[in-house]
Amino acid sequence: MALELVQSGITDEDYILVDRVGRELDSDFQKDGIEAQWAEDFPKVWGCENEKIRYGQDSPIQAASFSDDETFLAVAVGRNIKMLCTETFQVVDTLRGTLQAPEYLVIYWQLDKDGKKGQPGDTSYDIKQAAATSATAAAGYLIRILEEVEQQHLFAKDAYFNGKLATFDATAFSHDGKKILYLKDYHDPTGLHRQAVAFDIANGKDDFTMEGHQDSIMSVVFSPDDKLIASAAWGGYLKIWDGKTGKHIRDFGPTGSQNRVAAFSPNSEYVVISVGRGELYMWAVIDPQAFPKSLGAFPGWPRTVKWSPDGEMLAAGSYNSKLMVFKPHRNAITQTWQVKGHNRNEINEVADVTWLQDGKKLAFKPGDGGLEIYDFEENLKWKWGPGSNDMWRQGF
Repeated sequence: MALELVQSGITDEDYILVDRVGRELDSDFQKDGIEAQWAEDFPKVWGCENEKIRYGQDSPIQAASFSDDETFLAVAVGRNIKMLCTETFQVVDTLRGTLQAPEYLVIYWQLDKDGKKGQPGDTSYDIKQAAATSATAAAGYLIRILEEVEQQHLFAKDAYFNGKLATFDATAFSHDGKKILYLKDYHDPTGLHRQAVAFDIANGKDDFTMEGHQDSIMSVVFSPDDKLIASAAWGGYLKIWDGKTGKHIRDFGPTGSQNRVAAFSPNSEYVVISVGRGELYMWAVIDPQAFPKSLGAFPGWPRTVKWSPDGEMLAAGSYNSKLMVFKPHRNAITQTWQVKGHNRNEINEVADVTWLQDGKKLAFKPGDGGLEIYDFEENLKWKWGPGSNDMWRQGF
């Protein structure tokens, strides 16, 4: 779901003038050799929307997410998460973060069918859109917000624990909604230990711990069938663990660079990681002797990687404004979107790549404060973004 926008009447030529970054493209989406065209009345700029959510400069919006049924919108504002009903866009409840957090703190909430905080132990309602999750650092930023849990669960009374969520993963939850993956470090006389932990939501305690990485862990994710866990770290290794026990199964690597994002294929048979020097590698998970397949090179580090729902395509976006779509099993690049004359000293990153409508469309943030969508079948694109006088915060 996106907020519905009214017609702006802005032409392609007008848009080039008002584009805050003023960027042209080296490469755009295409079909059968024909470059993609803008959909009717697109692109659009801020100011023509039907709804605008604003909380002032002293309360910056960090992130936002719709529930899976599009009934609620969760908005991270400062240390809190505001739950809005999408029919009225009125706040129905506020999930409050701690005012005096330790170095890292993960908080989770149980929500009722009205998007409000439920009572611990009450499982009398479906909480399919439940479990709003945040990671609150000392600076007070809510790094991760709403994630949907697919089943009913009994939440512990103390709904928080010390730790942090992996930086670049789309979700910390297992697909059955029973566990949260988080990271923690501890020191002892032998040195610093970096751990990935599976937290049991129903029991309110850690289920198992995975240890072995020698450098910072950037990504830890469940496979779609929840049977495996993959963790990627700056030490150059991708580790595979048993999803039920946390037992170490095998290592893939070293990659010779800092690993950033791990992503399982929808059938859980393949895993892709992105590495700091701008490459993607794919392994067959069940083969301990698997040789990695290199999928392509980016001008900067890729930090968003998503498989299409059918597992036939893979989209990845990078720092320095490049997005590529692959057919990984054929080792082919099918689409390249690249900003012309990108500046390596600027934070212009393609982020939050997401497949829509069973893989028919691809959405992404192009690094200029906007949102762009491409339709593979119709060869059309849509964009909503800031105008020449709009202020927006560059992410990192």
